[in-house]
Amino acid sequence: MFGSDLKFCVKFKYQSDYNGKAHSHPCYELVYYISGQGVSEIDGKSYKFKPNTFCLIPPDAKHKECGNGDTEVVYIGFLLNEKKVQLDAGLYADESGEILFLMEKIYKEFQDKEQYHSHMMNLLTETIVVKLLRTLIKGGKDKENEMDYIINFIKLNFMKNLNVKDLAESISYSYDYFRHKFLEKMGVTAKEYIARERFRYAKELLMNSECSIKETAALSGYSSPSHLTMVFKKELGITPAEFVKMVKKEQVHREVIVLKE
Repeated sequence: MFGSDLKFCVKFKYQSDYNGKAHSHPCYELVYYISGQGVSEIDGKSYKFKPNTFCLIPPDAKHKECGNGDTEVVYIGFLLNEKKVQLDAGLYADESGEILFLMEKIYKEFQDKEQYHSHMMNLLTETIVVKLLRTLIKGGKDKENEMDYIINFIKLNFMKNLNVKDLAESISYSYDYFRHKFLEKMGVTAKEYIARERFRYAKELLMNSECSIKETAALSGYSSPSHLTMVFKKELGITPAEFVKMVKKEQVHREVIVLKE
């Protein structure tokens, strides 16, 4: 890509109301407001910040801010190697929490200082820049595509031990925002959707293959045959073995055989 060079990373919480002096940096600065309220001024233009917003300040831009004693910030300074890439000054909202997620990872790398930490911090900074270019400057990335990716991923991997938090992090969403957006799109939680896909596949195996109940449980992602039996009793009121018998004897209605959509 274009490359980035992280210059500083700071996390700070003000203990009382503050009113900073105007200053500038020879690099970009991204100031993320984790909590608190106040006003940030960039080249004479004022922006009212609140939690989960951030200011983007271009190189050499005069800026200052004032806020209350509850204000907690994490901020980074960075240069871009590609001079053609320009980021506009302003205050932006981080509704999904993805920018804060990346900022916190940069700060953790800065604190831990594990091997190659500087390289990792630069990669994370560049990821933030790409997010800004996609979502803030060019009109926004299609978030539906990200959720569609997760849904397709679940359909292909439901038999594995999927973790909802890991799914959220894979598209740089906060856990709470991910749960909200998934429920909004699918009408069920991600955990419920995973369970539904497992149960659907287990029923298909029992109906259309010669797999034993033990094999069906393993292939569908259940921890044990007893776990599969518990789910069947909860969903259909019968055991997997009883289900197989009923299917073979064609004594069950289609509505019971097919997973409710």
